[in-house]
Amino acid sequence: MEEIIKHHDSVISEVFESQQALDQHENECSKYGKMFSDAMVALKAKMPTTFVYGSFGSFCPYLQFFTLDALFPQDWPNNISANSIYIAFKIDFRTNTVEVSTMGHIHLSESDQKKSYLCMCSMKNAHQAMGGKWMRKSKFKSPDQLAEKVEKFWLDVMASIEKATGGYPYKQMQVDIY
Repeated sequence: MEEIIKHHDSVISEVFESQQALDQHENECSKYGKMFSDAMVALKAKMPTTFVYGSFGSFCPYLQFFTLDALFPQDWPNNISANSIYIAFKIDFRTNTVEVSTMGHIHLSESDQKKSYLCMCSMKNAHQAMGGKWMRKSKFKSPDQLAEKVEKFWLDVMASIEKATGGYPYKQMQVDIY
């Protein structure tokens, strides 16, 4: 039995049973990589003032992630993007669905902290506290439709966050959500 090893980066390697299996994987990478690239172009065109980032990963080519960030990189707390006000999305190109993967958090006011054991709330909780609906898994037919759905959701969430925090850089909830 032939084994072929593909190294994705310094940590992840993948073993294929044959050259045919590797070729099939490479074809999927090419196909889904183009789809992801088209989606990123559509997103950046729709939302030129939002920091949109993501890179194609070949380990599971049909499943990709991208992030919309409300803060400029120089304003990230401790220069760590995971501490920002962001929403990361997961795209499944086999089923043409998109859903929220992870999100950032907003610091609670002192009065909210006294009512809760938390010091921060997720963007989802803040948006819902302001009367917004959270995005569920959603189907799309094209990169442009994907960009439209994500843009509409992002603008709704950011309108709620802006109302709740008083605006950029969205440091603390100024409304009582508890």
